[in-house]
Amino acid sequence: AWSKTMVAFGPENGNFAFELTYNYGIDGYTFGNDLQYIAMAVAGAEERAEAFGYTVVKEYHQGQLSTFVLSPDGYRFKVVAPIQGRGEQVLAVALRVADLSSAVDYYTNVLGFKVLPTLPGTEHPDSNVSVGWAEDQVRIQLIQVSDGQAVDHALSSGRHANVCKSVLPYYEGAKAAKDKIINKPLTLPTDGKADVVVSILADRDGYEICFVEDIGYWDLATPLYDLIDWAERASRGGDGAPPPKY
Repeated sequence: AWSKTMVAFGPENGNFAFELTYNYGIDGYTFGNDLQYIAMAVAGAEERAEAFGYTVVKEYHQGQLSTFVLSPDGYRFKVVAPIQGRGEQVLAVALRVADLSSAVDYYTNVLGFKVLPTLPGTEHPDSNVSVGWAEDQVRIQLIQVSDGQAVDHALSSGRHANVCKSVLPYYEGAKAAKDKIINKPLTLPTDGKADVVVSILADRDGYEICFVEDIGYWDLATPLYDLIDWAERASRGGDGAPPPKY
């Protein structure tokens, strides 16, 4: 059993959203070295994090200072200054890749992403390229980290989801390029809401990418503000409670 919550700086149809998934009875995952950080332009985040007792880390790379706020699960959020004129506060999701040129080829030539300028505050000392759908949206920052380690997803790998008119061009593109397809286009029924068509691919470093058709999705994404049944969560081993005995 699992629960999920969507969080964002604004409505999901105009902001990058995080899907927080909680699997009952599992209180932690083995982290790999794949996700480097998530960059956000948020004023006062460092001060608020310290006030609430979260870990704040400062790192120097080639004379450049970077500030990271660690989530309770250890995810690294790189905090940078707000960018004038930019609405989307999430700037980039930074991923380790084994071969930068191959990764860029996949995202641009197979999926159709654009190579975009690196946003202020997301500069990295190692070779990297930022790709995305549009200038005002979130970038995927592909970084060929210079430590020589292979990409390791361990047991904590996530998934990047994209809303689109049709999943077929992305599925057909991956199929033509002989890249990995996890799920062919399929329809997912949802009780009480619209059905959605999805296809899940994997890039050349094993990162999962989900494409969801917008017909039906925006109905599915409409918040219902369900009440949380804390007692039920605890009975299933949630929130640090002991796992149920069967």
